[in-house]
Amino acid sequence: TRLPGSRFLGAAAIASKKIRFHKRSQDGSGKCNIVAGNGSIHVALYEIGGQEKALLDRIEGVGSGYCVETIEAPGFGECFTYVAVPSYIDNMLRPYSWYKELVLVGCEALEFPIDYIAMIRDGDKILDGSMGEVKAQFGKNSVQIVYSGNTTTINNHAAVESVLEFPNYLEAKLKDGADHMSLLRDLSQSASISRFEKVEPSLYSIFLEVARIDPAAAESSEISGKTVNV
Repeated sequence: TRLPGSRFLGAAAIASKKIRFHKRSQDGSGKCNIVAGNGSIHVALYEIGGQEKALLDRIEGVGSGYCVETIEAPGFGECFTYVAVPSYIDNMLRPYSWYKELVLVGCEALEFPIDYIAMIRDGDKILDGSMGEVKAQFGKNSVQIVYSGNTTTINNHAAVESVLEFPNYLEAKLKDGADHMSLLRDLSQSASISRFEKVEPSLYSIFLEVARIDPAAAESSEISGKTVNV
């Protein structure tokens, strides 16, 4: 973690705010910002050590387009976050796809409401229901694989329909009726498998399916970047 002394406190919804991707970055893309608006934003809250505040300011870009702003989080009281300096806001900007996907991965990990996640992704409601209900609609036909070694053969395996690669694991969607144990046996010949579990699909993979996005195209850029902590 960037701040070893940080402690996750929980999540909260803050009314009369919305997320925009219009803060001008050095790479010319739009980065995350919090502005006044209808609805609410969902945030993760952390407690950090006093000496870590200066480090976090540098990481988040204070003095380079972001400034510190106090915000009231229900159930937690007064907190601080980072918002864009007005002179760095350009409403014509758009985020890189990998940057928005990173934000969405964080939203999924924190189990934010499905409608909120859909709004961040597309600006429109594309899925209804709780996270559990949505995932149940897509069955339990994926495997999560934590490994070390060579897994290049997975993309051409007879049991696999598509593969998503995350920083610490792979998620493989299986073909209908495929034997997941045959996949495990074959992968074990070239890689050391520390976890192989049949799971419900991640929300990210569901979005790709609903939006008809080819997973290979979605992974053409590396998933990395900054998250907004409150």
